[in-house]
Amino acid sequence: MSLTFTLPAMLKYLILLIGAVSLFEGCYTRGEVAKVSMARNFNEAKTHRILIAPFAAEGNPDASVDNVLSDKISMALLDLGYTVIDQHALYLRAEGLGLDISKGIKTEDLPKLATALNADAILLGTTSYTYVPPTSGVEPVEISTDTNRRGSIAVIHASGGGSYNIGGYYEPTSMSMKLINIPSYETFATFYINKNDLNGYLNSSTNYTMSDELIEALKKKFSKV
Repeated sequence: MSLTFTLPAMLKYLILLIGAVSLFEGCYTRGEVAKVSMARNFNEAKTHRILIAPFAAEGNPDASVDNVLSDKISMALLDLGYTVIDQHALYLRAEGLGLDISKGIKTEDLPKLATALNADAILLGTTSYTYVPPTSGVEPVEISTDTNRRGSIAVIHASGGGSYNIGGYYEPTSMSMKLINIPSYETFATFYINKNDLNGYLNSSTNYTMSDELIEALKKKFSKV
């Protein structure tokens, strides 16, 4: 048995095939790209009072802690039924203890804060940055022409050729967080996402970030506990 396609039918078939492949490549389940590890005994976490520390910045001397991301994680855990200690209370208690947490919480300060706030689990997070050096150069010149009725060149168009200069900047390249039990300091759960992990799943026009993926992964894993 043989099939014969006319040219219009063949073109239509190819367009549908390309569209199906593109749709397949763009589909994936959010929250399953981040790498997650969970402790086997993490089965009563919803009884814990969780202290969420501000996300620290690594590799970027100009960045401070990310309280906005910490608040987003707090909202996600509250929606799942967990007890979360207020960020304002954390800063007030740290100030009362003479601790500077503007760049993150030091490991040696964890017991003091956990005891002062009656927390039995702490969630720590870090955003890692890479410095992108400045670049400069000249845009390529593009030439196009218009022809007259006799096929001769009538007008020549030239575009580009301008110079550009982009200053250096720090780019977030990965994010991680872990939930630590108090007072045993056993790690209950770890989450990690690299910026490159999202390549191939999302195009540049999609407003979906590494922090979004971390929160989606957290909701998926913690909701099953």
